[in-house]
Amino acid sequence: MRWVAITLAFLWTACGGGGGGPNIFEDGRIEIINQLQPHPNPPWEDYGYVRAIYYDEELGRKIETLVPPGGQRKTLGEDERPGGILFKGGTEVTVQIVVEVSGTPAQDVKVFIDGNRTIIVTGVVPQSGVIYYKLQ
Repeated sequence: MRWVAITLAFLWTACGGGGGGPNIFEDGRIEIINQLQPHPNPPWEDYGYVRAIYYDEELGRKIETLVPPGGQRKTLGEDERPGGILFKGGTEVTVQIVVEVSGTPAQDVKVFIDGNRTIIVTGVVPQSGVIYYKLQ
């Protein structure tokens, strides 16, 4: 009986016991939602639009996605390639969010990829550089 207990203890520790295992992160895309209200008489064409900018190292240039106000949504990179950019799980992506209003506020948002993620722009304080957003 003693040998059975020792063998079970050995197998428990040899197999990692408890099933901790490595973390496996899912690949995913980043969706941008612009919840700013459209301006009835915008001073310029893309007033209130959200511009999401990501530097693509493979292409060696910035990728921009322009999202109109009023609850519109787009996947990052959708303006350049169908379906947008698929990021490898476990990577951290920096997306610069720029809101086209007076003062053109900008904010860098760091997104850790584990499945699809969403940046929701909910508000902006013009001429202050303050952007309100939620990361889901």
